[in-house]
Amino acid sequence: NNLGDMINQFETLKQYFTELGYFNKKYITMIPKFIKNILILSSNNGAAIHDFYYALDNNKNHVYVERTMVDVLVQGNMCPSDIINKMTTIDLSPFDIIVITRGGGSMEDLWGFNNKELIECIYNCNKPVLSAIGHMVDTTLIDMVADICAPTPSLAGQYIVDHNMIYCNKLKQII
Repeated sequence: NNLGDMINQFETLKQYFTELGYFNKKYITMIPKFIKNILILSSNNGAAIHDFYYALDNNKNHVYVERTMVDVLVQGNMCPSDIINKMTTIDLSPFDIIVITRGGGSMEDLWGFNNKELIECIYNCNKPVLSAIGHMVDTTLIDMVADICAPTPSLAGQYIVDHNMIYCNKLKQII
């Protein structure tokens, strides 16, 4: 049974990376006090990117964040290598955080986000990564290796807004 094999493979990889310490959120301290510029890796034609933008743009405090959207495959056999390719060829220096997002799906649909090379790429990335794959019930290994995990694309956008508002409120207290 294919699903049974996938679950076994997932658990084996999860154990492997747990033992290596890959899931000990390493770069959370690297997230700047104010997130100014984000790189988004997602599908141009998925609902996830619209949900993410909506959460970013419809905050009552109107905190604007620069964003660069890069279209990537978020499903299928080429999904992991496409994301790895973008993460390793794009100059990441201008970005404060990298957001990887897509909507929900079956375990098969989300399988690319359990890829060993992709997990290593995210772990070795010198920028913080926010993962928002699927919906609340979906768990992928990149959610576990990312510095921040949001259960939905909308909540990923909300995380950035909230993070920035904490900084703005601290500034207001100083002034």
